[in-house]
Amino acid sequence: MGPEFLEFFDVSGVRWRVTERDARSDPGALRSQCLIFSCSETVRRVWDYPTEWRGLDSDALIALSWQR
Repeated sequence: MGPEFLEFFDVSGVRWRVTERDARSDPGALRSQCLIFSCSETVRRVWDYPTEWRGLDSDALIALSWQR
């Protein structure tokens, strides 16, 4: 099993952290799991994502972070 989170830098040099978390107790959860993308300025939650998300490059991760 990999680390609890993944960190990467986007093309602007912003460091992002991605965490997969159990969302079953979250009000309004759309799935049992979600990805949380966070940086110093924002947080994004993604409900639909590939199981192999840890293998995506930074460009693909940024594109994924804009999905809901």
